[in-house]
Amino acid sequence: MRLSDSVERNYRQFAAYPCPADLWVCEQCGPQWSAADIRATPLRSLSLPQLVAVHVMSLDDNALRRFFPRLMELMLQTPSPVFDFRLAA
Repeated sequence: MRLSDSVERNYRQFAAYPCPADLWVCEQCGPQWSAADIRATPLRSLSLPQLVAVHVMSLDDNALRRFFPRLMELMLQTPSPVFDFRLAA
């Protein structure tokens, strides 16, 4: 099985999860986008900065499932670290 087939299977598997109605966009991480902008963007067109701006890794389970296929696809395409986790002192 090719990697692209696995990605497509993920999109099909998670297609039933809707975009969260209460989606929030971090003003610091994505001041150029609103929640309406993110909801109006087709899933396959969302950028990594947009997913970071909604703090996708901190969403509840079903909201994360909505974005999971795109997140995995972007992680496979991005050679550098996908998320920057920093602990503030």
